[in-house]
Amino acid sequence: DVVVGNPPYAGKNTIAEGHPAGYVEWLQALHPGAHGNADLVAHFFRRAFTLLRRDGCFGLIATNTIRQGDTRETGLRPILSAGGTIIAARRRLVWPGAAAVVVSVVHMLKGLADAPPVLDGKQVSRISAFLVEGEQDATPAPLRANAGIAFVGSYLLGMGFTFDDRTSDPGANRLAEMARLIAKDPRNAERIRPYIGGEEVNNSPTHAHHRYAIDFADFPLRREAMDGTWQDADERQRQKWLTRGIVPLDYPDPVAADWPDLLTIVEERVKPERTQLKDENSTGKRRKEFWWQWGGNTPGLYAAIRGLDRVLAISRTTKHSAFAFLSTELVFAERLCIFRNRSYGFFTTLQSNVHEIWARFFGTTQTDRLIYTPSDAFDNFPLPDGATNRVAMEQAGKDYYEARAALMQSTNKGLTETYNRFNDPEDQAPAIIRLRTLHAAMDRAVLDAYGWTDLHPVAIHEREWEAQDEDEKPAPWRLRWPEADRDTVLARLLDLNRSRHEVEAQAEAAATPARKRRGRASPTSTAPLFE
Repeated sequence: DVVVGNPPYAGKNTIAEGHPAGYVEWLQALHPGAHGNADLVAHFFRRAFTLLRRDGCFGLIATNTIRQGDTRETGLRPILSAGGTIIAARRRLVWPGAAAVVVSVVHMLKGLADAPPVLDGKQVSRISAFLVEGEQDATPAPLRANAGIAFVGSYLLGMGFTFDDRTSDPGANRLAEMARLIAKDPRNAERIRPYIGGEEVNNSPTHAHHRYAIDFADFPLRREAMDGTWQDADERQRQKWLTRGIVPLDYPDPVAADWPDLLTIVEERVKPERTQLKDENSTGKRRKEFWWQWGGNTPGLYAAIRGLDRVLAISRTTKHSAFAFLSTELVFAERLCIFRNRSYGFFTTLQSNVHEIWARFFGTTQTDRLIYTPSDAFDNFPLPDGATNRVAMEQAGKDYYEARAALMQSTNKGLTETYNRFNDPEDQAPAIIRLRTLHAAMDRAVLDAYGWTDLHPVAIHEREWEAQDEDEKPAPWRLRWPEADRDTVLARLLDLNRSRHEVEAQAEAAATPARKRRGRASPTSTAPLFE
């Protein structure tokens, strides 16, 4: 009839350490569709639901991650898909006992309810697996409109490619060596590129790079005398040569050996490391065999941004959600996420509280750090209509960006230290207060662009976590919207993602017969916002 309880909470590592081998796999077999990364409490939710009779009910206490990620996909989502109904929930409850934790309380009916559910004491139409009002329970789908906008930077896989005076890594070359090589042969400058990563974006007041990298792009290694010639070979034979990295003497395009000084450095400092790689898959094998090329060159990124003078970027591991414009003359490290857009309106959207709510909910976090990846935080994010409130968004973004840049240069502080001050309730310097005011103006412009003129959230200073163990350091401060406003925005974004995905799927289905008749592929994206 009823299950009431406070199940144990345990992450995957704690589960593995506390149980015999195979326990996680047993849980996954017991509960089809369960993820190995889910918190143990999700399995208690599943078991309780299984044991209930029709119209029975459970009321369980859970970690407040019950509505997030793999734990949601293992617990609440499949229960709702199997006919469960959340009839009441409290999203955040500070534990009244000695334990300094915040929990969620969920009441689930096995069947259909005859009264509206209650969420945090308020009647709503439906409570979703995200514990917000709405119909969407599944992880938000990637949107075609966002395709081809966000990219991860290049993965060098070898410090020997770099020239850097600030690292202690013995594999890196020094800037004096780069200067010597260019003085010896000015052609060497053709394949040495300015290189920037997340550390420079977050810590330099001007987002200035201090590193360079040897870049042989996707060039073959060298030319050799062969039985055939490039000119007379068919496409199949040419591809075979390129797959080996060795091409005939009449190959017309560049090869790495055209820059022997640089190739010698890479051969001495990168090749030994690469030859130790295991070729367990095609990627590992290629990185081992094509040691003179970067481990991941992301040519799609550089093709996409060709013709732009700047792009928007964020460090993929960052304490603060902070975006900055970078020159397209740079080579971007894989620790950066790059967006094919140069407008202040686009910056306004991503720098706003609206996008940060989404990114922090669906992205991965490490303590107080956000791990930003395009697939988790952007590809599925429903952008506002670029034609709505365009002028206001451009102006709000420009005002904020220029004020932030001036503050960083005047204090010689980068994004991380500047946002430490921005989030510190005790910092009431006029420049910081002005930055907060300008941020609120950006948030207002974004809400208006979505048409959410009924929402009027006001940012407040809160601890990143509501509670912590006594022996832990205090949680960092965040200047953010209150919990209720964040959940309202999250619910609306989820609903917008669902409706847009449905429209895109219908358009795709309608276009498929015509595309088959023409023998053409469908386009993969629409024009980016605020081009």
